[in-house]
This record gives sequence, structure tokens and C-alpha cells, in this order.
Amino acid sequence: MPSEKQVNIQEPIKEDDEKEKEDGQRNVGQREKSVLQSKLTGLAIQIGYAGIAIAVLAIVILFVRFAIEKYGIEKKPWDTAHLQIFLGFFIIGVTVLVVAVPEGLPLAVTLALAYSVRVLSLSVTSSIGDLC
Repeated sequence: MPSEKQVNIQEPIKEDDEKEKEDGQRNVGQREKSVLQSKLTGLAIQIGYAGIAIAVLAIVILFVRFAIEKYGIEKKPWDTAHLQIFLGFFIIGVTVLVVAVPEGLPLAVTLALAYSVRVLSLSVTSSIGDLC
């Protein structure tokens, strides 16, 4: 018994959004990102990567420091109580990550806008000077 709906296996199935874009129709609910929005998105991603790198670096430094002090210098044997200390180091790394990302983005946006205003004011000043 033949199926009511036949699918061509050589042609990929397209999503509704892809079909609308091909037809030249624009989705009413979606807006295109402005240049500033796209740059801020890229900046937020970079800040996230930097936060992850710093958090991992902090955890590694704390682990290595503790291991050198306890096992290298003091020559103490492994104890299961040390797991709690290592867990504390991990929590410190997560805290660094959680604080770095939300605090870094507003700072970066503020600096970017201050720089843009400075460049714009210099541009306007030079334009007024050319008129006089």
C-alpha cells in the first residue's frame, strides 16, 4: 500500500524558516541584529571564554599549590579529608566564573561607549573647525 506522503531522500528537508528565507519573505517576529548588538554579542562570548580560562587557571593553581605544600614539602600522606579542600577550590573557581561574566560585560560596554563618544566628539570638533 503506497504512502500518502512521499519523501525524496536525495533532497534535504528544509525547515519552515529556511523556506521563508528562500522565498524572500521575512519573518515578522524576528529582527535583524544591529552592528552594536552583534559586536556586544561577540564581546560577551569573549568575556565568557576569558572567565572560563581564569576560573580553570585559578583551580589549577590552587590544586598545585596545595599538593606541593602538603605532599611535597610537609610529606603528608593522602587523606580523604583533602577532598573537601579540593571541593572548596572547585567552588572558588565556579565563583570566579559566575562573578566575572556578569561584571565584565557592563564594564566593557561602558568603556566601548565612552570611547565611541570620545571619537565622535573629536570628529565633531574637527568638523566645526573646518567650517570656521
